Amino acid sequence: MKDKKVLAAQLRAWATIPDLKRIIVSHGDPIVDDPRGVLVGLVDKLDK
Repeated sequence: MKDKKVLAAQLRAWATIPDLKRIIVSHGDPIVDDPRGVLVGLVDKLDK
């Protein structure tokens, strides 16, 4: 990944979608339990 800050900004933007219900990923199960919290958690990991 070339720019973690750009990815973190995009994840933050998605986390602000008020009616976000799920995240469909290309591999694995959809994220349906607290998708906004999952995005924020990913941002926290990128910011380290």
